[in-house]
Amino acid sequence: AALRERDWVRFRREAQLLDPGAREILARFLSWRGGPASVFDRLVREGPWGADLPPPVGELKAVAEHLDRIGRGGALYVDLPMLPKHAYYSGIVVEGFVAGTGVPLLVGGRYDSLLTQEGKRGLPALGFAVDAGLLASLLPPPPSPPVVRILFTQERFSEAFREAEEVRRTGRVAVLEPLRDVAGASVAASSVPAGLGVAESVEVRVLS
Repeated sequence: AALRERDWVRFRREAQLLDPGAREILARFLSWRGGPASVFDRLVREGPWGADLPPPVGELKAVAEHLDRIGRGGALYVDLPMLPKHAYYSGIVVEGFVAGTGVPLLVGGRYDSLLTQEGKRGLPALGFAVDAGLLASLLPPPPSPPVVRILFTQERFSEAFREAEEVRRTGRVAVLEPLRDVAGASVAASSVPAGLGVAESVEVRVLS
């Protein structure tokens, strides 16, 4: 439970209740993280198994070797103390990070036994979820389309409306603004209306 919550202080406190041999192994366990080659070498030297790694660790090692063969091994960080918070995971679990963020962008793994919790036959299964909100915050904002401001007097509303439709058909943003003071048109055209954000360009048309 402490590992699932990543509460290392509680984990160490609970480990003190065990016999000295188990306590020593668990103390090392928290440090078994880092690059794959380093971690698996330390497991052989420091773990209780020697070169005969247990099947789950052997599976993880095989995945690491496969990623290395296809040129993706440099992105892998092995973290054995990391346990999934959801009990239905049945194998390797993954978290994906982007440089500069302290929370995972992607989480997932194997959950072959998920259906058995519903009383059904287990099936091979894997999946992941992406934090869409975090992903959106990492992407550069899309460029704003050009804005055409159409200032019009009441008498020319119909003409202004048709012109706005034509502007929008070309992929630009059309903003219709009633013009009550023709003399102040130049002043009204000098600022971008609130809510449009930062546009790449603003064109002003006056129908008076």
